[in-house]
Amino acid sequence: MSHHHRHRGREAKRQRTLAAKKAEEPPPVRTDRVEMKLIPQMSLWENCGIPLQVVVARKHRTDGTCKEWALAITRDTQDALEVWDLYGIRHEIEEKHRQSKCYWDLSAFRAPNYGLVVNQVVFTLLAYTLMQVFLEKNDRKDLTRATRERMCQGLLPRGDKIAAYAAHHVALLTAAQYGDWLLGASEGARRRLRGRLRALERQRCTPPELPLRDDP
Repeated sequence: MSHHHRHRGREAKRQRTLAAKKAEEPPPVRTDRVEMKLIPQMSLWENCGIPLQVVVARKHRTDGTCKEWALAITRDTQDALEVWDLYGIRHEIEEKHRQSKCYWDLSAFRAPNYGLVVNQVVFTLLAYTLMQVFLEKNDRKDLTRATRERMCQGLLPRGDKIAAYAAHHVALLTAAQYGDWLLGASEGARRRLRGRLRALERQRCTPPELPLRDDP
């Protein structure tokens, strides 16, 4: 038997072994159905002075097991599905809590004074919230779960770039690359570029003209 046929035979045997092992594995357990019942204005918790809407849930799984649990909410609602949907965003909420506590200096209290502690919490959470709104508005949802350091790295420019245009082409150069390119240019080209750069600098430093307005 040739080496090629032996190799194909071993591969076919390996595939049969993998298929047999896969057939022996139990199917993955998934949620089959969920039953929910809302209990409005529940006041059995004596230490809670606000009435709670409680959703009792029963989750049936494909392996025959059943898990019973409950969700409580202070919102005045009669819709059990609304409570279930709100609970579904808990992963995002828990992640934001983790970010604010671990990466946004929320608990780095530098004084025991109560007013300073409140100031630290309020302004830290305000800064975090404003940054999240900024990311959502500017279509940068990829950074909403990032740490503060990683978020700044993703937002700040990675070094200044100089755009050079010539003959319908453009190149983005670093300052060192642009300087090296200038040193290699001819004397006439360097003279023209120097004049252009001076004009741009004067334009940058010249304040804009104020619009004229009629005296009242």
